[in-house]
Amino acid sequence: MSGVTAGSNVTVKLNGEEKLFTIVEPDQTDPSKGHISFNSPIAQAIIGGDIGDVAHVLLPNGNEIGLELISVS
Repeated sequence: MSGVTAGSNVTVKLNGEEKLFTIVEPDQTDPSKGHISFNSPIAQAIIGGDIGDVAHVLLPNGNEIGLELISVS
């Protein structure tokens, strides 16, 4: 499967560390399990992305982070 969509399991590299996120419906959000809403800034930045892409996310504090897409399933 290529391309991030709602329901995808996505591994990203953030600050040199790999993180796993699952893109879910807003009522299924559980950050402690890596379940993030498709409406969240991180999900919005990576939806439609493919392996190897780098998504840039503007955080509420004004900082920007880069997430490299490592795997999508």
